[in-house]
Amino acid sequence: MNDYVDTLSATHLCSVERVQEIMQKAEPQKKQREAERLAYLASPEGRRKQAVNDTVKAAIAALNQYGWYADVDGHMDVMESEIEQIIKKYVSEHEPID
Repeated sequence: MNDYVDTLSATHLCSVERVQEIMQKAEPQKKQREAERLAYLASPEGRRKQAVNDTVKAAIAALNQYGWYADVDGHMDVMESEIEQIIKKYVSEHEPID
């Protein structure tokens, strides 16, 4: 049993220092991805997509709050898709008011 634990420790575990080193190497990539995400959300396309997503979520949440939940026949999924299409059409045809 000890041989197994020693083998496991040697092959699958690493030191805290090694973990910190790995995390430090990953930090610039993480910051880059976050900067790209924020830039996308600030773009007109990103704002439209976020507006659509937030609006659909809010509409479904309001329906759920008052007792309309997803049903076994998938009607709520169909309605969610239809709401999404309506909102996408609206934001593509109208510019935001700043």
